[in-house]
Amino acid sequence: MRINYRELRKMYAAMERRAFCQQLRESLQKKEIDAGAFSLREAAEDLVLDRNGEVCGREWVRLLESDSLMEAGPDAVSTSMFADISGQIVYTEILDSYQNPAFIGSQLCTEVETKFDGEKIAGINQIGDKSQVVDEGMPYPHVGVSQDYIETPRTTKRGLIVPITKEAIFFDRTGVLLDRCREVGKSLGWNKEKQIIDMATGTASTFESGGRYKWRGTEYAQYQTSTPWINSVGNTLVDWTDIEVAELMFDKMTDPGTGEPILLVAKALLVPSALLYTARRIISATEIVHEGATNATHYASKFANPVPSYGIVSSPMVYNRTSSASKWWFGDFKQAFQWRYNWSMTVVQAPANNQDEFNRDIVVQFKASERGTCAVREPRAVIENT
Repeated sequence: MRINYRELRKMYAAMERRAFCQQLRESLQKKEIDAGAFSLREAAEDLVLDRNGEVCGREWVRLLESDSLMEAGPDAVSTSMFADISGQIVYTEILDSYQNPAFIGSQLCTEVETKFDGEKIAGINQIGDKSQVVDEGMPYPHVGVSQDYIETPRTTKRGLIVPITKEAIFFDRTGVLLDRCREVGKSLGWNKEKQIIDMATGTASTFESGGRYKWRGTEYAQYQTSTPWINSVGNTLVDWTDIEVAELMFDKMTDPGTGEPILLVAKALLVPSALLYTARRIISATEIVHEGATNATHYASKFANPVPSYGIVSSPMVYNRTSSASKWWFGDFKQAFQWRYNWSMTVVQAPANNQDEFNRDIVVQFKASERGTCAVREPRAVIENT
């Protein structure tokens, strides 16, 4: 459906700029306005104004190819309305690709906004079972506490710039622009996805990449086969008994400071594509058949599936990042892992009359960026099964 730029121009003039941009962005995200119907040339022709506020876009676009705009073109043109409206198109296309529903990272961590570039998160150790019998009239005993803390990596900034050139407007290369926006969103989304999957699977090898748990100044791999905790076990996923093995690992999970059990509740399995249908069969089964034998008798008993309805998270990226078709992970991923960010995906428009506008014929450009990092918060909340 063709976009009515004249109506957009009227709305822009009638509303406060920020409110207009927000409303246009919401309309694009709800698909009330189709970004695919956007035209750079038509938008410029209807949205570029002269110093008197009159539309002069057609003349301005016609003169783009001749480099004679200053001599013969409209006097003191304003491209701000064109930039604001095209900026919302750019933002929407970048964000749609960045938030691709095929990405699983958001299911594997909790997103936490922070104002710090790496943190030391202080806490207090569990005191364990220190309660005592208090006789009548006697004072209650005091309990001392010791300092406990973990550290998180420094955040990193990533971003890309999307320019709109004179040629893109004149030759109406809108399709090229939208493809470029999608690639920018996809690139930034892929990078974040890889970081989170590497953290959740233990593939990342350094603290700064989210591959280590830093507790009391010492770095540990998040999956351990010996003290101070054990959360990696040889356990191939075949049937419900393998889920039980992973569940029982939580029974052995204790607080390193007190030796007391840690209360952990598993919620999901993370599996490579090769185990996806196995996981689905185990979780969705309505009935289990248990077979056995005595000296001369073979028997089989049926009972309801005892496995809770755990979530199943899977992606081709799991195998791509781990090179394993048999490893799987089980637990509460959002309790174990975090994506700590200073700012989420943001698209910023370059100021008018910047140097690139003169040197490179870039009419307007947009910078997409984010700043964040992966952090292991509670490694004992997930079991690695190898």
